[in-house]
Amino acid sequence: MRYERKVHEYLAQLAGPAYLPSQWFRFGVAGEARWCQTDGLILDARKGLATILEIKYQHTPDAWFQLRELYEPVVRFCLGNHWDLRLVEVVKWYDPTTFFPERIAMCADPLSPPSGRVGVHIWAP
Repeated sequence: MRYERKVHEYLAQLAGPAYLPSQWFRFGVAGEARWCQTDGLILDARKGLATILEIKYQHTPDAWFQLRELYEPVVRFCLGNHWDLRLVEVVKWYDPTTFFPERIAMCADPLSPPSGRVGVHIWAP
């Protein structure tokens, strides 16, 4: 939790008011209301770019499932097709031998996330 709090501070300084930490979304599955909460969301209206961020202490396949299987479809539905949606896992520790369901792209700057792949941004204060 301490690492996540520091990442929120880092992203808020980096993106300013475009950064939305811990954003809640309500959605329906089979007529039942459900909720999910992204760790972070950066909305750059000028570029039409929405970046969903998942914060993990170390690189893990759990991030892929949360980003691709939950947050991406929910956020895409909420924002519509007018936004270019990107996905980034922010980690303190990255082990390239860790299983991940797709090929990642290293992301030096979370404000410039890769297109078409999950980006991994290493931030170790």
